[in-house]
Amino acid sequence: MTAHCRPGENAGTGRVSPSPCDQPEREPKELDPRWTAQVTDEMKAAIAGRAVDGKVTCPMLRKFAEDIGVPYQVAGAAADLAGIRVRNCDLGCF
Repeated sequence: MTAHCRPGENAGTGRVSPSPCDQPEREPKELDPRWTAQVTDEMKAAIAGRAVDGKVTCPMLRKFAEDIGVPYQVAGAAADLAGIRVRNCDLGCF
């Protein structure tokens, strides 16, 4: 048995499973213009600068919003526009 699967095969079983590449693309997230209108390039750059592997944590994004005095929704919109994903979301704000 090998430790690594070939694309589409489960290790050691010979059974073929769907590849993650075969998954349908997710629908683009619909952004609320009330929040996106308040996003600045500086916000997007600041969030992108805090991201690790294209992701930030929910607590980090909430603190960022509080520190600059914007609603969580604006910080979330800035992350979305910067292409940054939010992980470990506690409250569903983002």
